Amino acid sequence: MVEKKRIGILGGTFNPVHIGHLVLAENAYAQFHLDHVMILPTKNPPHKQNQDILGDDHRVAMLNRAIREVPYFRLSIIELDRSGTSYTSETLEYLKKSYPDTDFYFIMGADSLYNIESWKDPDIIMKCAYLLVATRDFTSDEQLSKHINYLKMKYKASIYKISVPNIELSSELIRHRVQANDTIKYFVPQAVEEYIYENELFK
Repeated sequence: MVEKKRIGILGGTFNPVHIGHLVLAENAYAQFHLDHVMILPTKNPPHKQNQDILGDDHRVAMLNRAIREVPYFRLSIIELDRSGTSYTSETLEYLKKSYPDTDFYFIMGADSLYNIESWKDPDIIMKCAYLLVATRDFTSDEQLSKHINYLKMKYKASIYKISVPNIELSSELIRHRVQANDTIKYFVPQAVEEYIYENELFK
């Protein structure tokens, strides 16, 4: 029997990509022995409809710069190529049908796991992928474990915790710092920092 490939998926608007995203992807890759991690920028996420999101070209350019020296991080623009709203359930269903020889590991923060039942077709998400959840300081380990067990029972889900250093970073914080002319050095990879300033983004 041929062993299935193990592919991680880290989705997001990446507006912009920052060190927290990369640390999360790196720890998932290492702890779960993944073959590679698919970095998957979303086009029109339903939970960020009113947010000012950079055009696809800028976000893809920054992601390419952020991951170009990491052979096991691979950019996928399958959601950008689709029109309309990006739904995780539809993407995972498509990937599962297209690559039956692959197990997918969807990487997320604990905040997203708490909200997953408000997503479109959460049952399909948990059927098509293992969920890898990063613990965060805002929630207790006991509370997170309780919620994981609830989802496992209700959806027969496979959910595992990723041990990740707590990095309190967000794309929103970086955008605000750029607007305020505060430094973003070490918040994002150097090549991304240079790209933001060269293109006068978030001003």
